Amino acid sequence: MAIDFDRDSAMKILDALEVLSEDAQAGSRYVSEYTSLSLGDQGLINILSSAHADLATEVNDQMDHIYEYLRTTLSENLADTFALYARIDDEQRGVLLELEEYFSAENNMVERRREAASGEPATGGADGLFTAREDPTSHFVEVTLSSSDSPESSFSPTGVLDIFSITHFVQTICKFFDRDPIEFLGKKLVGDWESFAKCAHAFDNLANGVRAIAQNLRDHVDQLEQAWQGNAYAACNSAVYQAANEMVDGTAVPLESLAEHYREAVEASYQTHKDLEPIIKALIDASTGIGLLKTAGKALKEGGEVLTKHADDAAVRISEFQATLQATKSKLNSISGDFAELKPTTTVPSVLEELEPHARN
Repeated sequence: MAIDFDRDSAMKILDALEVLSEDAQAGSRYVSEYTSLSLGDQGLINILSSAHADLATEVNDQMDHIYEYLRTTLSENLADTFALYARIDDEQRGVLLELEEYFSAENNMVERRREAASGEPATGGADGLFTAREDPTSHFVEVTLSSSDSPESSFSPTGVLDIFSITHFVQTICKFFDRDPIEFLGKKLVGDWESFAKCAHAFDNLANGVRAIAQNLRDHVDQLEQAWQGNAYAACNSAVYQAANEMVDGTAVPLESLAEHYREAVEASYQTHKDLEPIIKALIDASTGIGLLKTAGKALKEGGEVLTKHADDAAVRISEFQATLQATKSKLNSISGDFAELKPTTTVPSVLEELEPHARN
């Protein structure tokens, strides 16, 4: 049996893994820009602050783990394996043939997987053997919010009674200073959902970047076949594919779940804010005795009852929002357990302890 291994070409995969590790590190820096929130004055959405802080740490730790796995764990694993092929004399050939026998079933596994998959395995390109299909960092773009991130409320034309309302007067004056007092009060009470909306986008972008890293990793181990053939290579291919799949399932998928739950919190925050706007207006008008109460000539007692009703309406809506946030917080806490570290590769190096004594003699 021939030992088909081009060590010089195979070693170049280590450089490709270093690039992937740097992509993971770039992802960690990117998401930190959006998860580093100051939540001290963010209103009721501050209920999510502890869960958010824990998840921000979890996400960064996970990206650091991927960085270490690619740059150290997997790279050293492959370097140790390639060291077995440093020289191929009669004695070492026996060790390598033993290695091929040990992984005799792996070739069929790789062939079956490829037959079931669409497309051909990556083979490299004009730029070299180990070429990336996609730049993962292309997903790490600046987050800008669009109108779709804050659902538009239905337009309500100014009514006749609004003209006599103190809130209408104050809003009209304050428009010249680019601040709507009702919106300002609403955000102080409910919270600034825009920061959480940006987090949702950042988590989605990071998830896409992780998926690209995983796909490039699969491509690189397929490209490695141009320099290394045999059962031992097939074992390496299977193990790296498994690691790439674990990267998606244990990092990208939880990130996508996080993004979805953050969007739910944003929607709840925004909707609560819009629901509270007319209540806040009515409270201001009722408490100042201007507006509907004054123009309608209502009695003081009746005005007090209206004021109490508006306050009760606000309390009910705020209570509903708090319940929604508590439910979201529980969901976020549960996602923390979905992040999973990559298992150490247990293919060729799993038998190195048995083979290395022979290889060193």
